[in-house]
Amino acid sequence: MNRKQLQKLGVPPRSVKVAVQTLSRAAQAGKGFGLKGKRAKELICSVLESPQTFLQDPVWSDLARDLLTVHVEPAAEPIEYPTWGEDIDEGAHAQMRQACRVPSAVGAALMPDAHIGYGLPIGGVLACKNAVIPYAVGVDIACRMKLSVFDMPVDALDTRRNLLEESILRGTRFGVGVEYKPAQNHAVMDRNWQVTRITREKKDTAWRQLGTSG
Repeated sequence: MNRKQLQKLGVPPRSVKVAVQTLSRAAQAGKGFGLKGKRAKELICSVLESPQTFLQDPVWSDLARDLLTVHVEPAAEPIEYPTWGEDIDEGAHAQMRQACRVPSAVGAALMPDAHIGYGLPIGGVLACKNAVIPYAVGVDIACRMKLSVFDMPVDALDTRRNLLEESILRGTRFGVGVEYKPAQNHAVMDRNWQVTRITREKKDTAWRQLGTSG
């Protein structure tokens, strides 16, 4: 029996190697007449159903002990994350620390607007290698932070507030399908967009909507 057949019967992936070795040993011991067919499945299923009864068996004891052993995966060493902002509630930090323990995590950050979300905190950024985590996306789509630098003195917040409001409105695009005209320039658009069909077909759309919210 191969790995796929054993796992289909219910053998845990971690125990497949021991199961294969045990089947081979059973055949060599003469206890596996017809072991390649129905009899092999019956014996494996019997051990899976009640491994305790096979602990003293000279052939099947190794598999029985392996099935009864609690295998604990080593905890991933959490990555560190910078925090951009102050007075962020501890709940958001707790969620961020938990997210940073994901084995595929390679980078993370907490933005100034961070607050408790669902799984990943709102305002939390998590970069993963060769993995997509749907639960970490979706609760804050269209939520963003933007740093704008204006050539205005601080007291303009009070004395010329209308100019500040007009500047923000001119530099903000919000809503479904909105675009920048002309399109914004950014080095990300010079990257390889041929990696997938979606990126290849949506590059022009992404360029037009780069920097928008929504």
